[in-house]
Amino acid sequence: MSKSKSKLSPKLKAKKPVSVFFKPVKADFKDLFKALAKGVGHTATGKWIELGADAVEALAALGLETDPGELAFLLIRRSLITAAFELLDNSASQLSDTAATDADALVDNLDLSIEMSVDQKFLERPGDLPILDSFKTLLSAWLKELGIDGPAADAIADRLPTYFVYALNQEWRRHSKSYAPLLNALNTPFTKAGDREWAWAEYSAMLKRRIQEPVFDEPFSLSQIYVPLSAYYSKERPGTELDADALHDQRQKRRHVVIDLQQELESWVNGADPQDAIRVISGGPGSGKSSFARVFASAIAASHPKTKVLFVPLHLIDASKDLVEEVGRFVRDEGVLLNNPLDPESPEPNLLIIFDGLDELASQGKAAADIARGFVREVEKTVERRNQQVVRLRVLLSGRELVVQENEPEFRQPRQILNLLPYFTPLSAEYENNVVLHDEINDDELGTIVSDDLTPQKARILLMLGLTRTKDKKQLQEIFFTY
Repeated sequence: MSKSKSKLSPKLKAKKPVSVFFKPVKADFKDLFKALAKGVGHTATGKWIELGADAVEALAALGLETDPGELAFLLIRRSLITAAFELLDNSASQLSDTAATDADALVDNLDLSIEMSVDQKFLERPGDLPILDSFKTLLSAWLKELGIDGPAADAIADRLPTYFVYALNQEWRRHSKSYAPLLNALNTPFTKAGDREWAWAEYSAMLKRRIQEPVFDEPFSLSQIYVPLSAYYSKERPGTELDADALHDQRQKRRHVVIDLQQELESWVNGADPQDAIRVISGGPGSGKSSFARVFASAIAASHPKTKVLFVPLHLIDASKDLVEEVGRFVRDEGVLLNNPLDPESPEPNLLIIFDGLDELASQGKAAADIARGFVREVEKTVERRNQQVVRLRVLLSGRELVVQENEPEFRQPRQILNLLPYFTPLSAEYENNVVLHDEINDDELGTIVSDDLTPQKARILLMLGLTRTKDKKQLQEIFFTY
């Protein structure tokens, strides 16, 4: 994201230097850790969120304080409390049965004070606040003292900034009037589109937080174990490359070109060709389609502030109904965005919608397969209507190979279908964009890892687990040979 743009609200800007009223103070977080210790004692009952809300309300009452500096610290503390409780609620499975007896006593033995200082730019980059690094250190140390394994404690603490940014967005939206003196002091009033922009900022924070939530009931998140993907697209071979036999072999008339999937789709998002507004990711079960879609949605929302990103799991909408109305219902059900971004009355000028799980529509027989084809055509018509003169809407679809192949006649543009490749480390420059599949390869030269006889699904899970221990290729290869 550009440094000149606000991560919290793109419509908030400081017009002139602000006096430094945010003076450094020593903040003691013993009360917060006391509350967290109480939460450890209620792990089995699942009352983390309820206890977190109580801890937030125990702070100074909102509406009584008008000093901008005090409001800033109150905003940060309330958001930090909420983030810490939600983080531990999602990591409760890592706490042992005996942890509750030690949690409260440990608070008295740790120095839980932190030097807090913020400046007028803290609303622009809340995830970069220095206090978060200090608090992460305290949280990790406390978790380790409770008996959580070192790497697991660090993995949990490292997810705190994302939870904090999301909590900050929620806290501000719930109590925007109470924090009004803070905005006035910063001389950054909302524009007429402020509420709408704020909603998109919160949605972006939610996308990022979702990939920070634990997977497999483990301490690590998707973003911490995510492996970048490569894919290939098919293109016609020039006639000069074909011999007489190849001219009669349809398979040899096409070549598979390998690309870095993230880079390919980022270039696509940055492009402006109305004829290239739909891309499709095709891959088998367990190949990483949904994981990539979630990570890509979060990355584009963070790095492209002018592009609004909507992530729609297709099992949550009725594909047999009107597309615009179903997207509107999905948005209302999520309860973050204020408007349907596909509404013709108030459309977004630069929108990327990611529909994940095209195979979900075609998994129930012939009738469902017809629904999938109808949905694809409805997407094409909607994109065509929105992109008459300039690109206003882009759509990224993901699905299994079979359903993509069934709809292949609808996807005729070059590089439109991107087929996922098995997991491996990044390609060397000499092989990228010039690799033919199914040939013998030198794994040492390419930097790939041999999965031996594991299925792609098992190899993916083993790689994820292996990356929580090491990122060294030789050690990862040994793990695959061992298990």
